[in-house]
Amino acid sequence: MLSLNTLYNYWAAMFIIPKSVIKRVEAISRNFLWSSSSDFHRVPLVGWDIVTLPKDEGGLRIKKADMWNTASVGKLSICKVKERIKSGFTDNSWTPSTKGYSIRSGYDSVMVIIDPKTGWFNLVWNNWNIPKHSFVSWMIMQDGLNIRTKLHSFGLCPDDACILCGDQPETIVHLFSKCKFTSNVKESIAEWIGKPFPSLSALLSANKNSLQWKALAFVQSAFWYTIWFQRNNARHQLYVMRPDIIAHQLKQLIQRRIRSKMCKVDSNGAIDW
Repeated sequence: MLSLNTLYNYWAAMFIIPKSVIKRVEAISRNFLWSSSSDFHRVPLVGWDIVTLPKDEGGLRIKKADMWNTASVGKLSICKVKERIKSGFTDNSWTPSTKGYSIRSGYDSVMVIIDPKTGWFNLVWNNWNIPKHSFVSWMIMQDGLNIRTKLHSFGLCPDDACILCGDQPETIVHLFSKCKFTSNVKESIAEWIGKPFPSLSALLSANKNSLQWKALAFVQSAFWYTIWFQRNNARHQLYVMRPDIIAHQLKQLIQRRIRSKMCKVDSNGAIDW
């Protein structure tokens, strides 16, 4: 995918790319995102218009090929794109950036925003999070996980019961908040950290600049990832560990991550906490 983007960026700066080529480039990029190869014949879990949004607006900041092409040739003042970028100029000066025109600022100016900024950007992309945890958290926020209620509605599994507890239909809310199995893991972590397990609403309304918030936000994303991993083990491998073992492994992960982050902190109070 990196080689494709490098090649595309080179030619996109030279001339207007044909629409058929742009569609193929985006198809390969989309397929690689969901399957790590150029072949993917299922419906994507999250729409491309969402994926290409900035992270603070709910996307992954993957470039839209046609918009990037417009921004790239805009640096050469190609006549065909002048109508799309002229709003950024005032008295022959490029106003979106004090440093003058750049492809990145040109792309941002022509990118059509379809959603307002999200309230969960800092939670999902918290710099204490492990990247793969952030991706699963993003999928949860976008309702993109292949939970059993969704699979059952498509006729891809015989029922929609939660794999981990079997008591209720498997929805995102049930799996991560109501399931008896995952609740046992959550209660063990809450007892260990000495305070209630961080709820999504509490994290979204708290001071997002404090060290405690960053640590608790990481705990949340690590919990989500761990439960989703165990749920997939149960589905595909017909195997799942006991809640106490899962909680133990999660505690070790949390300790290692927070210690690696806290070594850069000077506050004695924060380190003690």
